[in-house]
Amino acid sequence: MNELASSEPDERYRWLLEENQSLRATNKKQHELLNKLILQSKRLTKQNESLEQQSQIRAVVNRLLLDALEPLTLQEHLDQAIFLITSLPWLESRILGAIFLWDDECRELRLAAHRGLPQLLPERCARVDAGQCLCGQAAATRRQVEVAHSLEVTDGNLDGTPDHGVFCLPIQGGDRLIGVLTLRVDAGYVLSSDNKNLLQVIVNTLAGLIMRCQQEAELAQAKRNAEQATQAKSAFLANMSHEIRTPMNAIIGLSHLCLQTALTDQQQDYLRKVHNAANSLLRLLNDILDFSKIEAGRLEMESVDFELAEVLENLTSVISVKTREKGLRWLSEVAPEAPPFLRGDPLRLGQVLTNLANNAVKFTEHGEVSVAVRLVEEGADDLLLEFAVRDTGIGMTPEQLGKLFQEFSQADSSTTRKYGGTGLGLAISRRLVEMMGGTIRVESTSGQGSLFVCTSRFGRAVAPTAASVQSRRRAQRGEGEGGEDARARIAGAHLLLAEDNEINQQVARELLAKVGVTLTIVENGRLAVERVAREHFDGVLMDLQMPEMDGLDATRLIRREGSRAAEIPIIAMTANAMVGDQEACLTAGMNDHIAKPIHPETLYAVLARWIRPAKPLDPASVSVEVAEAAPPGALPDLPGFDTRQAMEVMGGNVGLYIDILRRFVFNQENACSLMSDQLAAQDWSTLERTAHTLKGLAANIGATDLRMAAMSIEAGVRERIGAAAIRPLLEGAARELHAVLETIRRAVPGLEEQEAGYAEEAGEEGVTDKEALQPLFLETATLVANFDSEAEAVCARMRPLLKTTRDKNHLTALQQQLAEYDFEASLEVMRQWAKEAGLTLVACEEEPS
Repeated sequence: MNELASSEPDERYRWLLEENQSLRATNKKQHELLNKLILQSKRLTKQNESLEQQSQIRAVVNRLLLDALEPLTLQEHLDQAIFLITSLPWLESRILGAIFLWDDECRELRLAAHRGLPQLLPERCARVDAGQCLCGQAAATRRQVEVAHSLEVTDGNLDGTPDHGVFCLPIQGGDRLIGVLTLRVDAGYVLSSDNKNLLQVIVNTLAGLIMRCQQEAELAQAKRNAEQATQAKSAFLANMSHEIRTPMNAIIGLSHLCLQTALTDQQQDYLRKVHNAANSLLRLLNDILDFSKIEAGRLEMESVDFELAEVLENLTSVISVKTREKGLRWLSEVAPEAPPFLRGDPLRLGQVLTNLANNAVKFTEHGEVSVAVRLVEEGADDLLLEFAVRDTGIGMTPEQLGKLFQEFSQADSSTTRKYGGTGLGLAISRRLVEMMGGTIRVESTSGQGSLFVCTSRFGRAVAPTAASVQSRRRAQRGEGEGGEDARARIAGAHLLLAEDNEINQQVARELLAKVGVTLTIVENGRLAVERVAREHFDGVLMDLQMPEMDGLDATRLIRREGSRAAEIPIIAMTANAMVGDQEACLTAGMNDHIAKPIHPETLYAVLARWIRPAKPLDPASVSVEVAEAAPPGALPDLPGFDTRQAMEVMGGNVGLYIDILRRFVFNQENACSLMSDQLAAQDWSTLERTAHTLKGLAANIGATDLRMAAMSIEAGVRERIGAAAIRPLLEGAARELHAVLETIRRAVPGLEEQEAGYAEEAGEEGVTDKEALQPLFLETATLVANFDSEAEAVCARMRPLLKTTRDKNHLTALQQQLAEYDFEASLEVMRQWAKEAGLTLVACEEEPS
């Protein structure tokens, strides 16, 4: 309808121009009828426009809802929403608009998405405080804000822009302000109430979409935080495992060795109890680690072919010993229909059965313990087996049955309970059974025994040939009857041990010396790579966590293409017992994995599996030398000193220990005053090195309190806690050093004369005879390059030849590093000494062939 003209209903006429055709009303009746037609036409037109606008709104809402099903980010949803809204043809928005999100913490709006805004406005409107600008007013009042002419509004953000209209609509989710939708429309254009209501529909949909995206982001962040916490927990457990298993290795290994020496009956009894207690502690540690790994979802199940009879044989070998000790009968039965070869995790199956059988033996005093296996279900690709462990023990009441399979809980929780345990075994067994696709249940009557029944699902394995079964059994058994076969097969082997812990070195050395195996020891992976490149070894025992280069990196370098030792057997010997450690070892190229603490028979069996000595020995020719302990009177009386630990460091050499005590007094008397000077000069690196040296020497002589004081200083300097905090640590160390020096002076005879001799040596100043010194210097360098502690003895022979303070200071520094078994630092001292004194260091500077 283009134009409408009318006149009063008299002699004059009324006309309507529509589509170039004129309609005239010549009388009052026609005039009224025509008006009705015009009004109806207007209503229909308005209804059509409203329906079209509603259709457009529905299209936008449907598109937003469909996008919500896509894996889009919040930013992508907002960009799509502002595009759809500003594309509505009836808005006359000139494709201008923005979405702001509300920041509760900063109490401001943040520009999140926009379309068509002038170049400077996004920068000006990046952040808008509540109440500022029209958007901020909408946020502050949570009401719609509308202006027809921007030139009538005084606001810095609108300066320099053409006149326009602005419509701001708060985006809310219930009572919560989420943001603001802002539209720029033509100047003078005012949205009708119907249009505002239609836009509100879009805003409500947008609010739900934004809230969902924000909630998903919060959940994703919470998940990331939980995963990080789990990783931190796993890392902590891995470190704790390493730290706990290292001393456990010493306890179990050294007690095993000591039990094989000449002891009184009382000593034998004490040590056997220590050894048994250590093994019990190890089992407890393994339970806690297993449970923690399961809780963290880090315990993975293997899927390998195995023989069911082998699992039951291993179970019998463990349980039958305990049943014989208690006078019980042990029975094992496998139904004929049960397949002999399966695919699954034999280690975890054995762990479950061993735990159930151990419990049965523990709670049974008379009668028998048995395990029975039968086939429950058979499918095309897998099958379900049932394992029933029955005993004739004390049984359980219904109340006690209700507490089973709960973490850290036992049927008998009283403080006077007869039977010990962590309360984790059955909980771990339940989790493992569930991971193997089965269930576990128990039937029991108090006083009449118990029956534990568990099921597990396995895959079908192809039956191997008889020869391969026999070969695998020999390899897995390794040690043969009583371990004699394993010992015979490794006698005469020459192995390289990469291990930075001295106690572990000693345990490995003595365990292997008993069976005729020679060890060469290096302290880190880098040295191991260098040694295998230039020397022949029958195999390598590799720790994982070492300074300079860990065992995994060292193995990768040894295995690299072209290496002469690429095929050498490498066996991990480490305290790392977390999930993935064994896989990481194998991935790096290692052949096998031995967990610490080291059990001798396990060590021998694994070595026998891989090691083939180039020069085998007759096992009968291997003799074990037992070191005699120093007589009590031979050691000086040193109250407060850990002389036992010190004698371990000295290898039981009392004379060496007394000499080190004397030299400690002479060399370290001024250590604390020296550190005070270094602190005053803020020479942090030298101060840290001096504290480190004092710490190591104090540990060597067994001065535990002084060692801790020096360690605190070293840690404080490393962490740069400041001079004010280090000064009281130095004062404490000075008191400890004074007490140590006085104790040594009282205990060691002839110390004053010895000090005078050292002082006289130091006071003499002349010319060192290089020709006389050079052979001893070269011999020392060779021993140092080969990590031979005999270098200390040769060093002592050099001192009488030294006539200058410079040479004597170099020798003192060298002896300090050797006392700490730091051969790398010792070599560096000798290089510097040779450079300054014009000495030759050929033996340790030759390139390896």
